[in-house]
Amino acid sequence: MRTKRQPLISMCPQRHLADCGVACLAMFLGVTYEDALLSFALDNKDVIRTGVWFPDLQRAAANLGATMVVKRRPDLDLDEGILKIEFKTADTHVVVLREGVLFDTDLTAWKPDDYCAAKRAKTGALLIRKDDEDIQSEAQ
Repeated sequence: MRTKRQPLISMCPQRHLADCGVACLAMFLGVTYEDALLSFALDNKDVIRTGVWFPDLQRAAANLGATMVVKRRPDLDLDEGILKIEFKTADTHVVVLREGVLFDTDLTAWKPDDYCAAKRAKTGALLIRKDDEDIQSEAQ
């Protein structure tokens, strides 16, 4: 969970063909791209070429001290985390969702409906921090 007096997000570009997960992990957890990349080193040495799945992101986040869980039906206005994007071509991508805005690894920010329309995509599951899930459960 973000504390006050911090930027909404520190943008991090994708640097390779398939490293959107690395860039999103860096943005979401507020770490450097290099630290995020190193967090994958034990499990997925080819992350910049092969990409990642949610279990890979969860292990990498754990290596950085964050516990993340999958939320199958996210509220795009209230939840925040790493959001799966599914394209009609069967390709997938991840972006960061925070305060109702999608932050992409090409350094653009979008409202979810606009992003999906422009990219011909739909949103999928969301990887959220476990402590954020606990706070949401207590509030309900």
